[in-house]
Amino acid sequence: MNQVWHRVSKKRPCEGCKKPDWCTYTDDGKYCCMRLTSDRPLKNGGWLHTAANPVAGIPVTRKPKKPVTIDAGALWRGWKDKTTPKRVNELGDALGVEGGALWMIGACWIPERQAWGFPMYDAKGKIVGIRIRTLEGDKYAWTGSRNALFRSTMPVDNKQPLWLVEGPTSLSAALTLGLGAIGRPNCSACDEMAVEYVRLNRIRRVVICADVDENEAGLRGAEKLQKVLTVPSVIVFPPVGKDLRDFLKAGGTRDELESMLRNFIWSVPGKVKRKAHHV
Repeated sequence: MNQVWHRVSKKRPCEGCKKPDWCTYTDDGKYCCMRLTSDRPLKNGGWLHTAANPVAGIPVTRKPKKPVTIDAGALWRGWKDKTTPKRVNELGDALGVEGGALWMIGACWIPERQAWGFPMYDAKGKIVGIRIRTLEGDKYAWTGSRNALFRSTMPVDNKQPLWLVEGPTSLSAALTLGLGAIGRPNCSACDEMAVEYVRLNRIRRVVICADVDENEAGLRGAEKLQKVLTVPSVIVFPPVGKDLRDFLKAGGTRDELESMLRNFIWSVPGKVKRKAHHV
């Protein structure tokens, strides 16, 4: 019998993190949480759990679906060509970031979903997936997408630290602040891809900016990434709010971040790792 996984929603949030996005569950009481760890990691970057109070339901036998193959780049270009800068600027106003930063990371309006799309790139710069963000703030990937990195069309300056954040809106905040940055789809995904990006772009130092979570999933994901990086790195938290976007909306500046960063001790590969810092 093939096990059917359902995506969580606001009406049926995750049993673990209680969030309405990213996680999945089955009818027989199992769930995959992308934020709450367990001793059973899954290939998609989440962790397997067994629900304390599983939702009643009869497993349905279905034929396995064939993998969906998409040309993510072509899809994105079609939507992007029809998206006006004015509309992107309106999204920027709603999110508290510069519209130009959203434009640089490829924000596009997807009419058939009435939602925003953001391209995801592999380490070499090929678009391999599309992240969807609804007007209500729910997030999911276009069917057939690969989890990958968010990045700007502007080349990074490898003489400066690369900021590695979570998600496209935090990336747009980092770019608004004038930082060189890329984003992961969540706190535990695409470690190897991020390492390859760092290598290909000859990045010398990495600042892993973790989101502030009640269950410290952001910190655990940052520590997992730090263990595989091959360049000096430091883990930081935003000084205000949950993420860099909250920090920006509160009036935070690049000078504040860089001034505080100078006081941190960088973790060097192969040596004892340092604790995360609140910038």
